[in-house]
Amino acid sequence: MRKYAEPLNLPWNQGNKGSCTGFGIATNITARAVEQKVYSKLSQRFSPEFIYDGEREIEGSLEED
Repeated sequence: MRKYAEPLNLPWNQGNKGSCTGFGIATNITARAVEQKVYSKLSQRFSPEFIYDGEREIEGSLEED
C-alpha cells in the first residue's frame, strides 16, 4: 500500500485535534481507492474530519470540545 500512499503524501497530519482514528481510517480508505482506481485524481481523499466526527457522534461526545 505504500506505493499508493506516497504520491498522496499520506498519512496526513491531524494537528492538535487528536483525531488519529479518523485520519488512520481515511488514509487507508483513500489509498485503497487509488489502488483500485476508484479515484483518478491524487487530490481526492476521504475526509478524516467527517469520519472522526461520526465516531464522536456515535459515542455521544461530539459536543465536548
